[in-house]
Amino acid sequence: MRLIAFVLGITTTIAYAGEPDIPPREEMPIRVPAPVLSPAEEARRDALTRFGLGFFRTRDDRLVEAMKQYRAAWQNDPQAVAPQRELVKVYAELGRDAAAIRAARAVLAKDPDDAETAQRLGRLLVDGKKHAEAAKAFQQAAASPRGKDDFTARLVLLRELGNAGEKANDHAAREIAAREQLAILTANRAALLKPDLFSPEEFHRRRARCYEDLGQALVGLRKFDSASAAFETARDLYADPKAANDRSGVARLNWNLSGSLAAQGESEKALKELERYLEQQPVGFAPYERWVKLMTETNRGSEIAGTLTRQAKLNPTNPAPLWLAAAATLQRDPEAGDAAFAKLLDRADKPDHFRVMVQAYESANLPEKFLAIADRLFTAGRPKGYYDEHKDKAPDPPPPSAADLHRARFFSEAAKATKTFTKPLIRQLEADGKAGGTRFPDTLELVMGLATRDGQLESFTPALRSVSGRKINYSTQLMVVICLRHQRKWDEIAAIAESLSNLNNGRFSLSIAAEAAIAYAELGREREALAVLDKLDGRIYIRVKRSEVFNILGQPKIALRELEDVLEKDNPKGDNLEMVRRAQINTLHLLKEDAKAERLLRELLDDNPDNVLILNNFGYQLADQGRKLDEAEAMIRRAIELDRDARIKAGDPDAESGNYSDSLGWVLFKKGKFAEARKALEAATQFAEVSENGVVWDHLGDTYFRLDLKKEAVAAYAKALKLFTGSHEGKQFGRLDEVKRKLKLAE
Repeated sequence: MRLIAFVLGITTTIAYAGEPDIPPREEMPIRVPAPVLSPAEEARRDALTRFGLGFFRTRDDRLVEAMKQYRAAWQNDPQAVAPQRELVKVYAELGRDAAAIRAARAVLAKDPDDAETAQRLGRLLVDGKKHAEAAKAFQQAAASPRGKDDFTARLVLLRELGNAGEKANDHAAREIAAREQLAILTANRAALLKPDLFSPEEFHRRRARCYEDLGQALVGLRKFDSASAAFETARDLYADPKAANDRSGVARLNWNLSGSLAAQGESEKALKELERYLEQQPVGFAPYERWVKLMTETNRGSEIAGTLTRQAKLNPTNPAPLWLAAAATLQRDPEAGDAAFAKLLDRADKPDHFRVMVQAYESANLPEKFLAIADRLFTAGRPKGYYDEHKDKAPDPPPPSAADLHRARFFSEAAKATKTFTKPLIRQLEADGKAGGTRFPDTLELVMGLATRDGQLESFTPALRSVSGRKINYSTQLMVVICLRHQRKWDEIAAIAESLSNLNNGRFSLSIAAEAAIAYAELGREREALAVLDKLDGRIYIRVKRSEVFNILGQPKIALRELEDVLEKDNPKGDNLEMVRRAQINTLHLLKEDAKAERLLRELLDDNPDNVLILNNFGYQLADQGRKLDEAEAMIRRAIELDRDARIKAGDPDAESGNYSDSLGWVLFKKGKFAEARKALEAATQFAEVSENGVVWDHLGDTYFRLDLKKEAVAAYAKALKLFTGSHEGKQFGRLDEVKRKLKLAE
């Protein structure tokens, strides 16, 4: 016991000796509870936390996670600029340019002097080929007081402003950029003349280029005397061996002066300056095309072909003179010009080659020779036997060369830019058919596209049938069916489907089966419509088509059950899921279950906020219901912008869509903006894909009626009545009877 007591005593002593002094109880600090944060302050602190997390995710190159954190920070503190500014960078890195542009504009709305974001916005807009908007963004960056002391960075910004102004034909912006660059170069000459910035020669070349840009801007502003002075200064700098010392720059000034003189109507003087420039054997088509134009204006057109041929011999590395010589020859001697182009085609590898050629054939009105070239190029661009009905039983042929594929594509793009060639081409197809001739399917598809664009399908359809040949070709027959669908000739589509089925043991191609099923449904022939689809496998696309058939037949509840069964049993993903969801939303709209449709639309937008089709459809449905009209208009305008950007980037000659113009017109009508609605709806009717849509004409009739334009309203309602008759659209929502009532009221 004594031992235990001894040990316990030691332990207690050691423990006590190791503890710090404990202050008296009365000196202990009093704990104060933390104040309760307001919801706003709590959201602000959460935003700061998320912004910090976003910063670390960005540093670690985890951009998707960073994006989510910055977006959450922005939502929690909408007035904070920093998260939005970082979102601009992250969106751009992720390739989400549309989202980056929206974020940049939001930043600049709160902080107009944010030069860095304005410059980044300008670059994004340049990438999207929106040069006029880019020039404004660069101007906003240049006007900011921030960053003006960094003259090297400012020179970069001003150069970008000048380039955007040039592409946008914004001559005032180009003048501002050039003059300020010259001022910076003059004021900071000593600081700029350093090995890591400019050598003396580079410095003077930059000055000369600024004077050259200034002269071009002044020509655009029609300040010709000032432009000439700027060009002369540039020429002196280029010519001075102690300054820019650039002989090519001197020659280029002849090019600029010729443009200035041509703009003043001084064709003779312009031609002399241009010929001095051509002595340097420039590359590209533009100098020689200007020369052709000036030679024509000075009544020397007969010399063009021969002179260009000689130029081609002097400058064999530049194909432009040969192509333009062939074009000039084609106007005077079609056989010789056609033979010249035939020789050149094998070496063609640039879009400009085909642009010049197509323009020449259109100008000379030679549709037969144009179609022959189309057949040649398109045939070479397909594997041998590509359109053979039994190609699956033959060994695979070698694929076409990359050069042949490029030639076919460049030719097609050039043909789509024609303006007056559609009717002559259709007449030529009619003549070919009467003579027993045929055309390659891709050639026919090209002309069909032009006919659709120009509202010539009614005359194109018989021409297409006559030239298709006796041998059944499914690709050609599908074109016929598509033409008939646009014209709502359901009986003829059914007849084609039946004849093809008889020839092919009751089997259909997928595309024609889908078209045939729709035609049977429009005719109210449910059994035949479903039988056509039942002959194919049960893939998701076919089941969605079945739902469309039921909707046309006025059975949306069955259509909805079909789609719900697809979702449950097939578990579609990606594009297939979106296809089913769109069909489901449309069916819910027919059933007037708008709340469910809206929920699905918002889910699709959560997955992809830049889904053009969903934005348009959602906006249109809200407008149709007369709800949330501001949100509807914002969605539709965003869809239009995104679609336009995508078309421009892809080089599509048609940058607008009629479907989206109709949606915009309808939401504007619902908001009582009848004059603006009229403009949008009239624009929509000019597009082939909607010009045969009765709903659009009904909308336009309503707009005319509200504007007290009774005569125009009657014409629009009559067009809608014609299109609704014999179409399921007329039966849905009682549209046909409603249009009849409105037509009677307007008369």
